[in-house]
Amino acid sequence: MWRKLFSDYRELRIPARQFLFFACVNVISWQLTIGIVLPLFARHIGMPQSWVGVLLALTPLSSLLVLATLELVETHGPRRVMIWAWLGRTLGITAVFLIPWAAGRYGESAGWHVLLAATGLFCFFRAFGVGGWFPWIHELVPRRRGVYFSVETKFFQFISIAILVAVSAYLGHDATTARYLFVYGVGICGGLAALLLMLRIPGGRRTPHPEHDAEMRELRSYRAVLRDRNFMRFVLQAAMTLSALNWLGAVAILYLRDIMHFSDGQILRMSAFGSVMVALTISPWSRFAEAHGSGQTLFMTAASHSLGALCWIGLWPEANWAVYASGAVLALTMTFGAAYMMSVNRGMLGYVPEHSRAAYTNVWIVAISLALGVTPILAGQVIEYGGLWGFRACFLVSGIAGLVCATQNFFLPDDGDAKARRDWIAHPAQPVRTLARIAWITLGLDETNRPADEDGDGQDES
Repeated sequence: MWRKLFSDYRELRIPARQFLFFACVNVISWQLTIGIVLPLFARHIGMPQSWVGVLLALTPLSSLLVLATLELVETHGPRRVMIWAWLGRTLGITAVFLIPWAAGRYGESAGWHVLLAATGLFCFFRAFGVGGWFPWIHELVPRRRGVYFSVETKFFQFISIAILVAVSAYLGHDATTARYLFVYGVGICGGLAALLLMLRIPGGRRTPHPEHDAEMRELRSYRAVLRDRNFMRFVLQAAMTLSALNWLGAVAILYLRDIMHFSDGQILRMSAFGSVMVALTISPWSRFAEAHGSGQTLFMTAASHSLGALCWIGLWPEANWAVYASGAVLALTMTFGAAYMMSVNRGMLGYVPEHSRAAYTNVWIVAISLALGVTPILAGQVIEYGGLWGFRACFLVSGIAGLVCATQNFFLPDDGDAKARRDWIAHPAQPVRTLARIAWITLGLDETNRPADEDGDGQDES
């Protein structure tokens, strides 16, 4: 099993592996500072649910600043911009250690403001560096990018599993503020380690362009990106779908904590189980995406996530069986949410030309950030005033809107004849056949799930 699980890793070139190592250490910092620990810590210090929605929106909404980084990335290269940004974000999050002092001196709400400020500093500096992330990957992974994102997701999940299990054991049933702050300290150390690994990655240098070449400057501008109709259609569709999916993602942890009354440790262990399922299933989905393109893959994964979102409505807090079903439903939605993200990132990079990496990926980041940033704020207001039925409204919106968007994903430009696809989806027996196909792919039984070296399509390691 392990040989098959990591077979994709051997297909990556050495520079791509080096970036992957950096990203894996970086995810430690992410998870322990603004990942799943963040909403749990926020609720631990008494932050209202509507405020938590704003807190979760800081990361994506701050990414709008990436629009101002085009010249930085073009002038200095992704490498230099990311190094300084990662240093700034790691130092910025250290402000969380002021929370006990602020809450003790000025009251509980002062602690909320400090957490918002510390997270905001992290997100502010991250926004100036994230514009270099995709251009650097685009340079280091020239083809079979679905394989890279599959390996990245797989490694991320295994690291997340270890983190979640360790943190859940450390926090226990009655977590204290001091224990949460120790977790943040480990995350900050992880950020510094990731920064050191970043210094060893090749590439990421400034791409020389003749500054007097007006035609080249135009090609590298945002105007050229906005005129690319196929790319903009893909971006708009992806943003709408991710917004729909995030109506669940923004409230799932809060539902488990505040409605189902699971402890922080139990939620972290359930999340770890979901990460195991993601790691076991992401590779088959990446191979399916490489074989059949983004349209079918995005349709299937978004539709599956949406059906899972509707299942959350049936998790009644007073039902004994719901205690056991909660972990399974969380794992189901995590699995297909991760598969969708892998496929949508792969599809996006396929539209990006060599001469305009920064402009294209910046537009992508801004569109997705808007979609992911507005949703938690709206969802936070709904659950703050709607209570249990507010949560159910969020699940319903995620499910229905997700199914509508999934259907639109099916007709994206890279999947051949649109009429044939309309006939395929309209076939009376197709819904059942599609569900069976989704299960078949997820279990790794589809014919596309073969290591690339069996058909001679692997990459060398040089």
